[in-house]
Amino acid sequence: MLKDLILKAKDILEETHPSDQDLAEIENGLSAYLEAIATERISEPVGFEELEHANRLLREVRRERSRRL
Repeated sequence: MLKDLILKAKDILEETHPSDQDLAEIENGLSAYLEAIATERISEPVGFEELEHANRLLREVRRERSRRL
């Protein structure tokens, strides 16, 4: 699941003009999933590099959304 979110986030960020809705959806998805991992509500084994990559993409998505405000 995390890999799917990472791929989707990369695709959205690589678009020339991603929609606000796409950015909001992927931000919410990444944020909720990372929180679930941190609070151990999901027991899926996740590598450290995947976590770092997901967090970096989440920061990029948030930066893009705040830039538009």
